[in-house]
Amino acid sequence: MVRVPAGTESGQALRLAGLGRPGTDGGAAGDAIVEINVAPHPYFRREGRDVWIDLPISLKEAVTGARVSTPTIDGPVMLNVPKGSDSGAVLRLKGKGLAKAGDARNRGDQFVRLQIKLPTTMT
Repeated sequence: MVRVPAGTESGQALRLAGLGRPGTDGGAAGDAIVEINVAPHPYFRREGRDVWIDLPISLKEAVTGARVSTPTIDGPVMLNVPKGSDSGAVLRLKGKGLAKAGDARNRGDQFVRLQIKLPTTMT
């Protein structure tokens, strides 16, 4: 098992000391180098240490304002949608992004882009 430190990005390499091939003539094992490739997430998007998500909300929630649940990398949180919000408006959740490598206390932010979804049937 390989432990990948928080904040590791695609293209970075991890050195696994002593886990490479054995040396010639009984020499010690070398180091293994593992290159990291972070797969895209279905709804989170990463920009440095910041995390972005598009959040669908109803027209009523946008017009009157609401408290809605939004996913974060740590689990869902409640978010206040201000009255009169437009589709495309961006709200920030401070400190809900990714940690800096080697510093779990220094985290980026999460940005939530509101996407107003109109009902499929009108009454």
